[in-house]
Amino acid sequence: KCPGESRFPAQVRVITRKTCEPLEEDSFRPILHHYDGPKFRLELNVPEALSLLDIFAEQDTFNETFKALDA
Repeated sequence: KCPGESRFPAQVRVITRKTCEPLEEDSFRPILHHYDGPKFRLELNVPEALSLLDIFAEQDTFNETFKALDA
């Protein structure tokens, strides 16, 4: 093992760019097609990833508007 190398080669380094509130399953279920019977697939295709980003952006806009009204 080299310095800085993980003992688990399948792991990747991740950087959190923004922390968001969790989404309700009803908001993302229509855009994700990850259920193969009882199993859940972890991969996202490009359209799914972009749709999820849109949902988080809408949520962020709503939260900012709500904070402004609450102030």
